[in-house]
Amino acid sequence: MAANPSNQKRIFIWHTARSLSAVFTRSLSQIPDSCAILAHFCSAGRFGPERKYLQDYEYEYAGTDTYESMKAIYEQPRPGKSVVIGKDCSHYLDGRYEFIPEGYQHIFLTRHPLKSISSFATRIKTLPKEQVFQVGLNQHKSLHNLHHYLKTTHGINAPVLDADDLIAQPKEMLQKVCKILGLPFSHKLLTWDWTDEKPDNWMVRSTFWEDHKIYGWYDNCLHSTGFRKPTEAAKTLEPEFVKMVEEALPYYEELIKMHI
Repeated sequence: MAANPSNQKRIFIWHTARSLSAVFTRSLSQIPDSCAILAHFCSAGRFGPERKYLQDYEYEYAGTDTYESMKAIYEQPRPGKSVVIGKDCSHYLDGRYEFIPEGYQHIFLTRHPLKSISSFATRIKTLPKEQVFQVGLNQHKSLHNLHHYLKTTHGINAPVLDADDLIAQPKEMLQKVCKILGLPFSHKLLTWDWTDEKPDNWMVRSTFWEDHKIYGWYDNCLHSTGFRKPTEAAKTLEPEFVKMVEEALPYYEELIKMHI
């Protein structure tokens, strides 16, 4: 198996749902000769034989992805690539930290729970009720716990990026992120082409891409040409989402103390 170039950078973005992670990935994947590996643990956790959620739901596009096989893909050598970017929701690795990919620098992207959960509450209205498993799931707790695990078990104090800061000051925040991670910054990271297709340097499992084509998970990102302010958070939320915000806040507030 070919080895990775010694100057190759590997960056893993851990995040919650609806935290502008696809936009952040789209930006970093403008670096020349980069590639991005997206949501492979999501594919295993939602659609594979070891799925964490909706074990009895029969997807037309269910796959055979396992956690071990997805870890192997994240860790595969990518000769000729200057930067390899991994991206996944942290809650898919709850209780499965042995599958954290090796060889990456980690960065945590967080967003105020009111904004991320408001976005989520709007998005799940497009889903069949039998596919909704996220209500009551504390993704901010999962993100916080993974950061704590890396710090206390492996001595990795991973940087934390606030999505609001990224949107408000994309150039300044990307410059800081690139300096911390050893990535080359250029103004090319601030804009990209509108597309309805998967970017050429993105790797997305067929199961998740089929799900995206139905429900448009990446539409806001792919149908943009740069950073833009998202819509305002809902002023009123249904009680179950208010409870989710309240339960997520302590973990968000603890993590945001460490933000860039």
